[in-house]
Amino acid sequence: MFLFAFGGGAGYALTKMGSSEVVAALGALGVGWAAGAIAVVVVKKISKDSVSSGVETTELVGMTGTLTLPVGPGKPGKVRVDIKGRSEDFVASLVEDGAELPTGAQVLIVEEGERGSLLVAKGEM
Repeated sequence: MFLFAFGGGAGYALTKMGSSEVVAALGALGVGWAAGAIAVVVVKKISKDSVSSGVETTELVGMTGTLTLPVGPGKPGKVRVDIKGRSEDFVASLVEDGAELPTGAQVLIVEEGERGSLLVAKGEM
């Protein structure tokens, strides 16, 4: 894209300045390639130094959350976790068999489950 945009502009300018077709073509190719190479370096630098606000379920292990839907043995629910300045909801399943935990219960996130779900245990408060 940069090759065509900047290279085309440079080729047009060189042609209008009276350069030969060979000089205009080589100048356009050089300017376009340089613009593209600089753009790649800048984008890589920016993306390397940027911070993601995305939440990975592996980051949540050890945190506590609040159930927004009850969870029980064989019955998934939902847990809300406050992380990175916002609340995120995740599917939750109990780690061990036991009594159903009601909506509003505090739970401890023990590990990541299947397909991004979370395995939770009753939180001791």
